[in-house]
Amino acid sequence: MLMPAIRTVLIRYMQKLSGSLDTFVNKIQNTDLLTKQEKEILVRNSELVNKHKGDRCFIIANGPSLGSQDLSLLKTEITFTVNGFWKHPVVKEWQPTYHSVIDKAFFTDEEKIKEFWKNITSNIPSSTFFIPLLRGYEANRKHLFTPFDQTYYIATSGPPSPKIDLTKLMQGFQSCSAIALALAIYMGCNPIYLIGFDHDYLAYRGIDHHFYSGPIVRDHKHGVVPLTELSSYESEMKSMLKLWSNYKSLSIAAAKKNIQIFNATEGGYLDLFERRSYSSLFE
Repeated sequence: MLMPAIRTVLIRYMQKLSGSLDTFVNKIQNTDLLTKQEKEILVRNSELVNKHKGDRCFIIANGPSLGSQDLSLLKTEITFTVNGFWKHPVVKEWQPTYHSVIDKAFFTDEEKIKEFWKNITSNIPSSTFFIPLLRGYEANRKHLFTPFDQTYYIATSGPPSPKIDLTKLMQGFQSCSAIALALAIYMGCNPIYLIGFDHDYLAYRGIDHHFYSGPIVRDHKHGVVPLTELSSYESEMKSMLKLWSNYKSLSIAAAKKNIQIFNATEGGYLDLFERRSYSSLFE
């Protein structure tokens, strides 16, 4: 058995070592390790800064609450959509201004992934697309998932940060919806309204709970996942906490630019932004 004094010294040493390790990890995460070529690709994003300064916009996530909202009202609005929004019938009336797909699962050589991208570009052909630089650029060069002249690339990694600069490496995001919010802030949109931000995944574990039924990609694991194959509930709560941290950092970034963000979702669990009634925005 260790003597109390020796044990105390060891504990203090381990705490100091742990703190140093955390500092080192944070430093590495915040270090811009992009190559010269990658940085040159991101330079094009500078043309988007404050592009829509002072114009209101709507960021549309894919929560089931969209089924109770009349999206035809957004025909003349600036809109940011994500992932499977192309499945919404309203795209026959209007096209999203911007559409983001970030998940690494959507940048493989699988035939069903190629079919997924064909569905996107055939349903929302006039949208401007955002995909990840670090895993999407080469995949797009190889397969031409999206038209090059309609596509921008973003680089994300590291802990939450209120700095939003699309020409540089930004924080890692837990959800594409958070990335869409970062894009709107960078472009100077004001005010910003959020809809479809249900964020009720923890209540529907193992099921893609969206306004559409079935998986986003045919026969893909993103559909129903057996409970035996799910991550622990604790780890999933930690993932949700990371997403909340993303939103908090973005709220700080928006405040610095005097941009207001309102949650116009029907219900849902996102409580970080002031609520607004969706229908009242069109009266």
